Amino acid sequence: MRRAILEGDALLVKRIAKKYPKYLHNPDFDDKSNTSLHLAAILGNLEVVKLLVSLGHDSCEPDIAFMDFDSAPGISLNTDSSTPLHLAAANSHADCADYLASVFKHAIDWQDKNGATALMLASQSSNISSQMSNTSSLVPPRQRPRASSAASNPASFEDTSTVSKLIKRGASLTMVDSVGNTVLHYASAWGNLKTFRLLVSAGAPPLARNHAKCAPADYALSVQAAVYCRSLVAEYERAKKGQCEQDKPSLKVRSNDIPPPQFGGDSRLSPISPASGLRPKMSLDSQRTAQSCGIGGVRLVSQDESDQENELRPSVSWSNPGTPI
Repeated sequence: MRRAILEGDALLVKRIAKKYPKYLHNPDFDDKSNTSLHLAAILGNLEVVKLLVSLGHDSCEPDIAFMDFDSAPGISLNTDSSTPLHLAAANSHADCADYLASVFKHAIDWQDKNGATALMLASQSSNISSQMSNTSSLVPPRQRPRASSAASNPASFEDTSTVSKLIKRGASLTMVDSVGNTVLHYASAWGNLKTFRLLVSAGAPPLARNHAKCAPADYALSVQAAVYCRSLVAEYERAKKGQCEQDKPSLKVRSNDIPPPQFGGDSRLSPISPASGLRPKMSLDSQRTAQSCGIGGVRLVSQDESDQENELRPSVSWSNPGTPI
């Protein structure tokens, strides 16, 4: 079974699985207990992946008589707590990752033993230049790659298709791993600037800090990369500030809500006399009249409110303040 998967022979895989159904999962205990679906996801063989899923691999409702299980096996996990989706994303197999995310929606944000999701692994490995062909690809490099450009290394390129497809499938942009790193920390630390920009535009928080109080831009591989990441962060902040300014309502004071000052002796709105130092008492009828007419009140209204309301409101004559209302 394992050799048929390595050779990409879907017909042989189907024959073996139907004749020996108990070997459908066939975990390899010498290779982190990777199952048949793990191996197919590492190789990126979409035909074999679809075949294994159709035969009941990782099915939540398996055929017990066919698979010889007494309970639903659920999603396959290796010793790293990685699902087949993790391995497909870690090896930048966009089609396989998209298919597995569509079939096993509950595994999209599954975290491995380090707390990494499939989107984090895809953000980390979107700049691989060679195709992995065996299970040794499960062991990640112990060092970060050197910063390289297309001019210095023509074979180096960055493919963001896996990341974009996982985002469309609803992968979380705000989840953190066991040390607080977000997807942007992974993209920045591995020099994937296109992925960094894609994640920021999709809504990933660019100022999130991990447990070491470091932002994603702090892990840039070069000074130029750090400047680029910080420029994206500044652009994000400007766009966010502009959106807040657009959403903030503009207010103005209506001139007719403010009565003109009156200084006559008989005025109902005469200010306090400096000599007296006391505010004259108003009768209950005068207070009610002032409240009903809106005397002395200031109201803030929206800029877009129609001015027709001003014409409909009753006007108060201030020409003869001594005449009672």
